[in-house]
Amino acid sequence: MTRPVVVLSRAEWAPRSHAHEQRAARRADPFVARRHRGHKHPVEDFLFTYYTLKPAQLKRWHPGAGTVLLDAADRAGEKFYRALTGAELTALGLSARDGAVTVRAYWDLPMPGTEAGGADGADPPAESGDDRVADVELSGAKAKL
Repeated sequence: MTRPVVVLSRAEWAPRSHAHEQRAARRADPFVARRHRGHKHPVEDFLFTYYTLKPAQLKRWHPGAGTVLLDAADRAGEKFYRALTGAELTALGLSARDGAVTVRAYWDLPMPGTEAGGADGADPPAESGDDRVADVELSGAKAKL
């Protein structure tokens, strides 16, 4: 099964993460300040009250499925992340020292009636126009990105 993979070095993904946090803080921080003062805003607080989204959740950047973050071993234990398997590291020409992690995706979950997971066994949607995208041929249930 071929899946598109984007590999980002820390120099590439850390600025994206920081920029996202700064953008999200423009919405999340005023909500936290109002909540601390006991004030409410019926429109601006809607995202956090109706959907029960926590400000810290909004501020957390995720690279998206099919993306590998290098030098990010600290994220492997966090919700929605996992370390790459040995087969995945080999297929991408990486080693365990690279601290590679990826976002858990729907195809990581084994589903009844499918070999490699996914709700329908189909490949995930591919990104186009990114020169860091590589098609990686992986076989077996343990080699999924």
